[in-house]
Amino acid sequence: MEELKKEQIILPSDGEAASIKTITGWVSRKGHFFGDDERSARYDGSTHLKCPTCGKIINKHEYCYECHTKAEIEKYQKMKRKKWNGIDGIYSYAKDKWFWSYEELDDYIMDNNTTVDDLLLILGQPVYAREIDPFDYYEEDFPDENKNLPEDLLSAFDDLNVYIRNSKVILSWKPSKFAAKVR
Repeated sequence: MEELKKEQIILPSDGEAASIKTITGWVSRKGHFFGDDERSARYDGSTHLKCPTCGKIINKHEYCYECHTKAEIEKYQKMKRKKWNGIDGIYSYAKDKWFWSYEELDDYIMDNNTTVDDLLLILGQPVYAREIDPFDYYEEDFPDENKNLPEDLLSAFDDLNVYIRNSKVILSWKPSKFAAKVR
């Protein structure tokens, strides 16, 4: 008969339970230990950074406004352009504002002493109501063993989804990938 191996018992007071070691590593100004990751420790302990584009000193949780703005204008200038129909919304990237008519746009330009080009206008894209999957909708309500819905409820969801699909209800607008040609 094979002898059972005796389990070793080690108490907290036993010398084998722990030993003191000396370790070396990078510690940030905040006292966080990063091991051999100097870059992360220096970032954690810093308050400001140099803008990678212009070298200006900026808060590390922000961005260089001038360089960011310049990059966004360059990105806008590379966008394909499409004619605005004067009805759908257009979005001013520069002013974070939506316009819904030529009259509203013209009034804003006059009142704010600006130009169409300064507004960085982008065509709006409608966000339509989406069909509803009843099983996803009630996912949290199902018991683990039963994921069935009553037929009358499924039928009501089918009717609702037909309405949603055919009516094209606009819930909101978002900027598209096209710059707006206004006139």
